[in-house]
Amino acid sequence: MGATLAILFSINTVFIIIFSTAGVAGNPTFSGSLLIACEATILILSMRHIKLGYLDYLFGGFVLAAAISYAMNGLTAGFKETAIFVVSVACCPVCRFVCITDRVKTAFGATSLYIAIIGACATAYAIFEQWPVYEGKPIVFGNDAAGTHFLMALGFFVIAVTTQERTPKQATLILVLVLVTSAIFAAALVRFTFAAMLATLGLSWLLNIGKQRAFTSMIAASIVLGAGCGILIRFDKIPVLIGFMTERTAHRSEPMPPPPTSEKLVSPAKTAPSCAMEVNMRNSFAERKALWQDSLYLIPRAGLFGLGLDGFMKDSCMKGFPPHNSVFQAFIEFGWMGGIALSAMIAIAFFRLIPTARFDETERFIICMLTFAVLISLAHGRLSRDFVLFSMLGIAITYIDHVTAAVRSSGPKDFQ
Repeated sequence: MGATLAILFSINTVFIIIFSTAGVAGNPTFSGSLLIACEATILILSMRHIKLGYLDYLFGGFVLAAAISYAMNGLTAGFKETAIFVVSVACCPVCRFVCITDRVKTAFGATSLYIAIIGACATAYAIFEQWPVYEGKPIVFGNDAAGTHFLMALGFFVIAVTTQERTPKQATLILVLVLVTSAIFAAALVRFTFAAMLATLGLSWLLNIGKQRAFTSMIAASIVLGAGCGILIRFDKIPVLIGFMTERTAHRSEPMPPPPTSEKLVSPAKTAPSCAMEVNMRNSFAERKALWQDSLYLIPRAGLFGLGLDGFMKDSCMKGFPPHNSVFQAFIEFGWMGGIALSAMIAIAFFRLIPTARFDETERFIICMLTFAVLISLAHGRLSRDFVLFSMLGIAITYIDHVTAAVRSSGPKDFQ
């Protein structure tokens, strides 16, 4: 169970490794089969009787909003993307049956670590082979975003080990591995995932007590030290990174011709903000700024059921880009109903689990994993690729039911 969850959570990384080794760009049939096989395995291993709760109905509201949006807008994203979206959303009901035990957590962390180590070795070799890396990020397994995916696997491992007790020998080995791999991924100029990891560790530190809190602090220090060393290795790119963060987006004297707009927009003459912006497409900060401005422009115009999956791309002048924010995407493409349902699920999961997470390692693991998934989704998210977010929402719903049942049977004081 733990190994299968780790593979599902790092599925993009697994695809990068497999397809690069096979010397092919990709294979939709194989990709879909592996995804479905992971979900089927999880379902078979965890199937049990459950009682539906209000969060299940909220998820049903999200699915209903997506279905109505499809009925109103048609197949806006094409069959392939729609199929991937269905598989992604299915992670929530599939993982609704999962029970996180210490053995599951250990296997999950170990598998994630193996993936991260493979990625770190490949990334280090790519940096060495391509030095100096003029484009900034090295091409690893034919992909310039591979470092981001590998670092996410390291993040999964870090969350697993900071919510379990370790021997001094194990702790020392973990700190060394985290230090070295962090340095390698920082040298590959991975940025936001580090911030998401440290923010998640901050929450873990608040929820942990005693030795676990101290170990969490040491893990965070190892990440910061490793990342600092990695950035110094690429010191020539530091001015470029600073320039990207401080760069101001220029505006066109005349807006671009508006894209073919959805009928839901108020007026074809009113175009998305990006149509009047000169965006540096080599600067991910500038890209996100334009994408999020377009998102805030489109959300009030999306209506109750939205523009359809990938409808954002048709109304934005940032061609080929999703909003890079799953919550924004839900509001735009599945309307206010879909956006509110997804946002409410996330908010309620945090509200219900955080109060008891201090007293339970499993709930601490779940809330930290959900935090990491949400943070990644707010900067890199795409609903048809949000396997981790939907999976963690399913697992969180299960444990919210568990907490509710324990409180009802024992009373709040006894439960705590």
